[in-house]
Amino acid sequence: MRIDARLSAFVIILSFVVLLASGCTPQQGYAPPQQQPAAPVVNETPKEIRMAIHHTGYDPSLITVNKGDKIRIFAVTGPGTVAHNHGISIDAYGINSPVTSETTPVLIEFVADKTGKFTIYCGSCKTGIYGAAHPDIRGTLEVK
Repeated sequence: MRIDARLSAFVIILSFVVLLASGCTPQQGYAPPQQQPAAPVVNETPKEIRMAIHHTGYDPSLITVNKGDKIRIFAVTGPGTVAHNHGISIDAYGINSPVTSETTPVLIEFVADKTGKFTIYCGSCKTGIYGAAHPDIRGTLEVK
């Protein structure tokens, strides 16, 4: 009987050691390791876009990028249109930037972290010299 009792005690102690070595205590039970969500992939090399805002449109009017791209838009107003109070607004990215120079670009930077097609529009034109009569300026940001 003494051997059986010693063997039983040995098995209990060995089981306890195995539980401790696996990171569990008898009170906790087994819990699988927590996996961290994957961080979004960001392309570290910025994609640079030169954009001019004319009285009736953006040039280019379509910007196509990939999800995770760092975007840098260098925007100027077209010749003779500074008083129009042009700008660039992209609601999905919280962008609403006035563009007030024909020669010194305004820098707009963001990471394209949402896929889809997003409207680029002039949120500030209505406060320029043409007011509500200013033509509706629209463009598209496509993030693949």
